[in-house]
Amino acid sequence: PTDAAIQVEKGLDLAEELLGQRPTGMWPAEGAVSQEVLGMFAKEGIKWIATGDHVLSKSLDIPTFKRNTKGIVTNPEVLYTPWYGQLNRQDDVAIFFRDLSISDQVGFTYSGMSPEMAVADMMTALEAAREVSVTLDRPLVVSIVLDGENAWEHYQNDGIDFLSLMYETLTTTEWLKTTTPTEYIEKYGPQIDKLDKVFPASWFQPNFATWIGETEETYAWDYLQKTRAFYDRSNASGEYTVEQLEKAFDYMLLAEGSDWFWCMGVINPAEMMITLVQHLETFLKMFIHRSVKNPPHI
Repeated sequence: PTDAAIQVEKGLDLAEELLGQRPTGMWPAEGAVSQEVLGMFAKEGIKWIATGDHVLSKSLDIPTFKRNTKGIVTNPEVLYTPWYGQLNRQDDVAIFFRDLSISDQVGFTYSGMSPEMAVADMMTALEAAREVSVTLDRPLVVSIVLDGENAWEHYQNDGIDFLSLMYETLTTTEWLKTTTPTEYIEKYGPQIDKLDKVFPASWFQPNFATWIGETEETYAWDYLQKTRAFYDRSNASGEYTVEQLEKAFDYMLLAEGSDWFWCMGVINPAEMMITLVQHLETFLKMFIHRSVKNPPHI
């Protein structure tokens, strides 16, 4: 838990350094959330996070969201609105839930279409969502969230033509308004409903199975735990300088990154897994060389 909180803090520090202002919202790694981590976000001034619809359906104890033939959810008043994750001693954190269909179209399908056809298809989907929407005391919000590093290399002109036309269309359509999560909760926050408890899951599936359970993942977690425990002993030994310990801990945090474990196991080719394991071992060994004598065997 301590390391997780530090990961959040350092991530926000880096974003502030690059962007010139500190973010008040974030997409946790792979949209992985739980009730327990909300407090870490709130402590760092995070007002909203985003994740997948699995989390919402499980949190509300309802079946997976059903979609009509156009790919639009049949109960948009539930999905197309943020919900507050409740905290007892900190401000509640608003949670936005991505539209799986539209987000994945942008991420994986529209790159094979002309910008005109892709944007037209998106607008058709948004219009369909509007048609099935019920009247609420606030506008519905469709959250389009995707892996920013994956999609654009597959688009013509790195997606610039598609994005330019998409934003032009979105901002000139009378019945639609673009907004940010921060703007939305500032305007409609008092009207947002609250979840009793946030179900632990990621955007990918309603659990954390992609990170745990397989033989390779178990070995990797064991290595990580042994190395982290050794850092604690080294830190308490008084044998190392603050600089040595800080550099070592930076490598420890790198080794804790989500993607090492996400990409292990059956979902990826064996060659990729071997490469990832080698990189993870490299980080752990760099950690050891930065800080310790008589290190654990890796």
